[in-house]
Amino acid sequence: MLSSLGQLAEQRGQEDKALGLYEAGRRMARMHGNRMDEALLLLDLGRMAGRRGEFERTRELLGRADSIGRDSDVPEMWLVAATCRAAFLETSVDRLVMEFDEFESRFSHIGRQELRYWLWRATKLPVHLVEAKRLLDYLVEHAPKEYRESMLNNVRLNREIMAAWAEHGEKGG
Repeated sequence: MLSSLGQLAEQRGQEDKALGLYEAGRRMARMHGNRMDEALLLLDLGRMAGRRGEFERTRELLGRADSIGRDSDVPEMWLVAATCRAAFLETSVDRLVMEFDEFESRFSHIGRQELRYWLWRATKLPVHLVEAKRLLDYLVEHAPKEYRESMLNNVRLNREIMAAWAEHGEKGG
């Protein structure tokens, strides 16, 4: 719940409020021993730190989310965390691409969409942006008409995919 409220605050440009919500949620998750909620909040915090250029904090937060995902055998979690970390810190993703290929069938639609976007950010390989855009198009096409525009305008991941597509198109790089 606090993760969702933090994401909403962040989408509205209220970074300090988002940070407070993410940190409060992380404390609650730790207090209750909910490792997956903690990992999701670490992921939110890590992406936020990366966008702010706080790369040491990005490395730490996303590294912890990656560890929890691996310890809990949740490949979608560890791959999103590790791929975000690679994109922000410009490190190699060769192993991550192989892991993605191995585990992709276990991911949710939105998980695949997010991973493809972050793989594109990390590798600049057009195939990842093309697939992220295809997955987004599918979601939009199957949403009620009255929600389609808000899906594109109000969801950060969707906006980032659309901006990347507008800039790079099918060439992706």
